[in-house]
Amino acid sequence: MQKNSIPTATKQRNSGAAMVTPRTANCSRPPAHRGMRAAVWALCLGVAAALSPTLAAQSTPSETPFWHQLNDPVLDGLIAQALHDNRDMDAARARIEQAQAVAAQHLAPLLPAVWLEGSWRWGAYNRVGPGVTLPASQRLVDNPDTQHNLSALLKASYVVDLAARQTALRKAALEEARATAEDANALALTLVTQIIQAYYDAVSAHIRVQVIDAQIQSNAQLLELLETRFQAGTSSALEVLQQRQLLAATRANRPLVLALHETALRQLAVLIGAADHRQLPALPASLPDIAVPDEAPPGEAVDHLPHLRAAQLRSAALQHRAKSAKRALMPSLSLTGQVGWMANYGNRFDDGENWNIGALLSVPLYQGGVLRAQKHAAEAAARAQDHSLQAAQLEAVAKADIAHAQAQGHRARLDALRQQQEVATTVLEQAKNNYLVGLADYLNVLSALNGLQAVELSTLQAERDVVDAHVQFLSALGGDWSRHMLSVEGENP
Repeated sequence: MQKNSIPTATKQRNSGAAMVTPRTANCSRPPAHRGMRAAVWALCLGVAAALSPTLAAQSTPSETPFWHQLNDPVLDGLIAQALHDNRDMDAARARIEQAQAVAAQHLAPLLPAVWLEGSWRWGAYNRVGPGVTLPASQRLVDNPDTQHNLSALLKASYVVDLAARQTALRKAALEEARATAEDANALALTLVTQIIQAYYDAVSAHIRVQVIDAQIQSNAQLLELLETRFQAGTSSALEVLQQRQLLAATRANRPLVLALHETALRQLAVLIGAADHRQLPALPASLPDIAVPDEAPPGEAVDHLPHLRAAQLRSAALQHRAKSAKRALMPSLSLTGQVGWMANYGNRFDDGENWNIGALLSVPLYQGGVLRAQKHAAEAAARAQDHSLQAAQLEAVAKADIAHAQAQGHRARLDALRQQQEVATTVLEQAKNNYLVGLADYLNVLSALNGLQAVELSTLQAERDVVDAHVQFLSALGGDWSRHMLSVEGENP
């Protein structure tokens, strides 16, 4: 009975380590219920209903969120909740509204200004000028000492944008508002990537706990067999002690993995805006099996990255500001006008209508060189932004290529480790059989067991590395999905 129990336990452990397709186990503490809000947001994202064991990566950006390729409804729902509830996203939306308000302010100089003005003044009466009192010898007998002046005027002014300077500033503000919206999209992309990493960290840690538990069970069963053989005199005390040491070492790995699992769940809860990680839904029991594309994406694929779009918009904004600074050297024309009623009261009441119109043409001649300095500064800022944009584009292309190469490397390593695990399983079975019939000593079994358990954990880590590299590859390509995920886009401030 003992001879049959060891191979059975080993097979159970091996099958547990290779279990990467079922999605039934609970990786977190299940909540009592899920809120309707998360369900509604998950439906809004178009959660995939069918599950696929193999995922093919796309090399071109799409309006479809890239994480939908992972075919994980639970992940879709968590990301939807995060985009709605995350505090950083709320702050990003507030910054968009602020940028829109600033852009709206730049429309005012292009429009006429109209205001109503009323005044009342009381002072000394004279015929020379306001505020000047004549000597008593020069005053008329019937003149009062003081008088009241009243007015009610409707005034207007308009600065003619002769050189389109204010128009250029208005365009710059609009581009900056759109750039702020792209900053929010970039934040959404970063947030989504962090959520996916924390999500699969939790899944991977849970699977690792299961693998370690299976290894502990297998090592304990082998220890029981050795102790029985030791009692019968067919095994040495050293063999028993060596197996006890292996069992203790395997058990020592479990607390750290449990802590990693708990940490990943807490981080995931913070990212989605949940108050308690125990409110998270049940996570899947396996990592997705991903097929990495053979060819890297074209360089223009990264043009859809939101941070590059933001840099392009800021470059355009600085170009407009440089034009505005240059046009500040040109003449300006202002128009003014007023219409209304004025009156004064001393010893009698006089009133009448009042109106006037005027124009002011101003030509800058010399202001200490400040206008030319501002022009050069604005042009230099625009050139600097262009160079930064070019550097960011090259970096984005390199990042996508590196992510693709890493994904291919991790996938090739995973395939090799799976083959190694199959061989290690066969080696362990053969070593145990030879040991039980006396054809091999215990060191062969111990070596084969250590090798198999090590490759089991390495295979699991390789599966996690493939998923991480694949997610980094997809996020490096960006996409237009973020433009449709935010409720405020800053297009029409």
